[in-house]
Amino acid sequence: MKINPVNAYDTVNKVSNNSDKGQIYRQDMHVSDEVSISDQAKSIDKYIQKAKNADIDRADMISSIKSRIKSGDYKVDSKALSEKIIDSIIKK
Repeated sequence: MKINPVNAYDTVNKVSNNSDKGQIYRQDMHVSDEVSISDQAKSIDKYIQKAKNADIDRADMISSIKSRIKSGDYKVDSKALSEKIIDSIIKK
């Protein structure tokens, strides 16, 4: 069996010819990029912004509760807590 040797010059020519074709193809194409945001994504962004603003108010509330817990003044209304837990389970 005879194996033909690989000629480096032929390989370079093949790569060069292929890359030239690609360049011509890209130049002939008139493609422009465009980005569009769906209405659903816009509404999600609106809710994200509301949540970010709400975090500021929650931070004040949380720090207030933390200070009341440390001082021993924070009391949990067990009836209201149990109602909230039951409501959250039912809504699932």
